[in-house]
Amino acid sequence: DKRRFKARLVADGNRELSTDSWQRSQGGDYWSPVSSLANVRSITAYAAMHGYDLMTADVEAAYLQGEILGDPVYVVFPKEVNPSGRPCRLLKPLYGLQRAGFCWHTHFDDRIHDIGWQSSNEIKAVYTKEVEGYTIVLIIYVDDIMLCGPPAIAKKELMLIGDQVQLSCVKSLHDDGPLHFLGLYLTPDGPHTIYVSQTQYVERIVSKFEDHYDLKLRTTKGVTPYADPTPQVQVEEEPQGSQERDCRMWVGSIMYPARGSRPDLITPIIRLARQVAAWSSESQARMQNLFQYLKGHPDKVLGMIFVGDPDEEFTLEIY
Repeated sequence: DKRRFKARLVADGNRELSTDSWQRSQGGDYWSPVSSLANVRSITAYAAMHGYDLMTADVEAAYLQGEILGDPVYVVFPKEVNPSGRPCRLLKPLYGLQRAGFCWHTHFDDRIHDIGWQSSNEIKAVYTKEVEGYTIVLIIYVDDIMLCGPPAIAKKELMLIGDQVQLSCVKSLHDDGPLHFLGLYLTPDGPHTIYVSQTQYVERIVSKFEDHYDLKLRTTKGVTPYADPTPQVQVEEEPQGSQERDCRMWVGSIMYPARGSRPDLITPIIRLARQVAAWSSESQARMQNLFQYLKGHPDKVLGMIFVGDPDEEFTLEIY
């Protein structure tokens, strides 16, 4: 079997000394806009309403496609690489460099504007374009792209983008298997129905919770996320050290599917988040109950289904 090994040259950005006069003239820190889970749901709803296709692609070596903006950047390589210790001037923004994301997004923004795309005034990571009377939409998260439009037009536009920036892993909503973007899995069920889930992530955090506390949660579907069960795992009333980190980790791990595709988790996880500073055995019992609820109600049972109405242009149902 052939095995592939991958290496990446990165900059130690936390040791970067900033004397960038160009950065100060732009008003402060470098920043790079990214799309959110809400943007993914919005573009999914748009596709369901109109029966459009969704396509995703990765940008190969995204940061290396940009150019260093602002003052020159010099780096010192490890002695094993450069025994002389002489600083070298960077010609491309490496991963880890504070301005790398900004340089890449500026490069992408310039290139995509050249082929007719316009960025949103409110969300700079969302772009639109008018093609043959259709409005197509594109969102970007660092080096991940999602495009929505009529199938033939979407495919053609993605090829045009590929002429501007090097793309890979191009996939359509109607290819085999679910479409994956930002941890969300999108599966079509007809031209105007799209199912959104985070099944693999939910199964992974439930398994991690069981292993951490040496538990075997039941898969009963009678559990509700709002119950106050008897604690099985006793914890200190005042969490310290690793105990406090653990409860914050579990709350954060459930926050992700709650914000993505499981609105049924929002209320119970907000309730638990308020108890992190004073975590108790009762709080731990509620957390365990919530994980048991997740195991008994996976995304195969609960998720988000976007259903558009082909007869009503602006009608959308979400379950």
